[in-house]
Amino acid sequence: MMAEDKEQLPSEYYNSRLSDRKAFEDRAEKFAEVTIPALFREEGSSGADKLPRKYVQSLGAKLVKNLGSKIALTLFPPNSSSFKLTPDAETLAAVTAGDKNMLTIINKDLSQAVDIINNEIERQDIRKHVFTLIDHQLVIGSCIMEKIPQKGIKIHGLRNIAFTLDDMGEAYDMCVVEELNKLPEDLRSEETENQDSYELYTRCQYNYDNKKWEVTQEVNGVIVGDIQTYNDDNVPFSYQGMIWNIGEKAHRPFVEDYYGSLNAYNQLSKLLTQGSVVAAKTLLFVDERGARTRKEDVAGSENGAVLDGRADDVTPFVLGKNYDFQVPMQVRAEFRDELEEAFLSKSSITRQAERVTAEEIHEMAEELESAMAGVYAVISNRIPKRIVTWIMQELDIKFESIEVSIITGLNALGMSNEIMKLDGLMTRLGQLNLQDYINNDELIDRYASGYGVNTVNLIKTGQQVSKERQQAQEAAMMQQAGESGAESLGKEAGKKLVQGRQGQ
Repeated sequence: MMAEDKEQLPSEYYNSRLSDRKAFEDRAEKFAEVTIPALFREEGSSGADKLPRKYVQSLGAKLVKNLGSKIALTLFPPNSSSFKLTPDAETLAAVTAGDKNMLTIINKDLSQAVDIINNEIERQDIRKHVFTLIDHQLVIGSCIMEKIPQKGIKIHGLRNIAFTLDDMGEAYDMCVVEELNKLPEDLRSEETENQDSYELYTRCQYNYDNKKWEVTQEVNGVIVGDIQTYNDDNVPFSYQGMIWNIGEKAHRPFVEDYYGSLNAYNQLSKLLTQGSVVAAKTLLFVDERGARTRKEDVAGSENGAVLDGRADDVTPFVLGKNYDFQVPMQVRAEFRDELEEAFLSKSSITRQAERVTAEEIHEMAEELESAMAGVYAVISNRIPKRIVTWIMQELDIKFESIEVSIITGLNALGMSNEIMKLDGLMTRLGQLNLQDYINNDELIDRYASGYGVNTVNLIKTGQQVSKERQQAQEAAMMQQAGESGAESLGKEAGKKLVQGRQGQ
């Protein structure tokens, strides 16, 4: 059985979901107004439209960009891998059968695969689109991520998507609409030739009978191309949401929880901006009844000009509301402090540097989790894993019983905590003089795993270390014996020399 009526055209399914989407669209417009207006403009507007009149501050945009940058940095750290390929323990034991050389070969292959995948992620410039994806989740709440073969990813916003969620908040039916000036080659037909623009609908449905995703495309009411079938790993569409409440038709954004403070800050900024314009305005009132000072002369004179007249005839306009401005300024400052704390804008963890240490990334992830109440834990696993799986499919990298393990975000936090525990254990065992109870090979493996370091051809085995130590000890004994022998011979030669001289 399909997720929805199989006979329904993609456009028909899309239009049937618009009523469920409307309430979330209306809220998204309000959230975008006080943060990033271009992210979700009013329906029917274009990029050439003027900025909304309600938009009088840029704090909201700064807060969202700051938080989004921190999330993206922890999901895809620069100069580091966000994942590792972990073999199933039972399968690995069966394949290697205790052979250390075989284990080394497998680990080397996995390490090379990780490097190839990371290079491809950089080549396709996926990182910059992750920033856009996170902005949508923070401000809008829901979007669909599409993998373009060999060309990175594309983000479809709430205004151009329709979807149906199951009882766990996962999409099992989704549709994307795009306005195109030119159709791809594989979608062209006689019915779609010689048109100025095209409305392309792409519907992705999950078939519960065969456990497959089926993708159907429609152009101007006509089904084009063949129905494409995908499994969970290579389906090119992925619904992404931020906060989901049971029973709701879509996810909510992070900004919604702080909309009251953002809107209040925006209104106060508008009040102070307009009041400042009025207060800064210069008006001169001239009394012409005595015919001593002419208004035209005052209005048309340049700064520093000398006019005929009396100073008493000219009166400046004074607003006299300086004290009244102090209250909204104070309240706005309080809202600013509250928002900067909620969006982690006051954090001093991240330095302005090209390289950020792993410890800084760990601290940032911990701060994100505490501020975002568990939501970060969800997206830190969903987004990187989905992208890595796509890249593996494109590169045709396949391993039996291999799991993609995310080692950034909260997973990195867990590894950091494991290292701290190991440090504490080793310190205590040292105090009790119990280091001999530690398996050094296993200890090194755990430290390397915690730091995310590839140990292939790096760490010697216990047998190698023991052998080298024994050889070094034997060499030292031989050297010591040689030195002792030389010393004895030297002493004997000295005695004979002394005896010879005495005989003379």
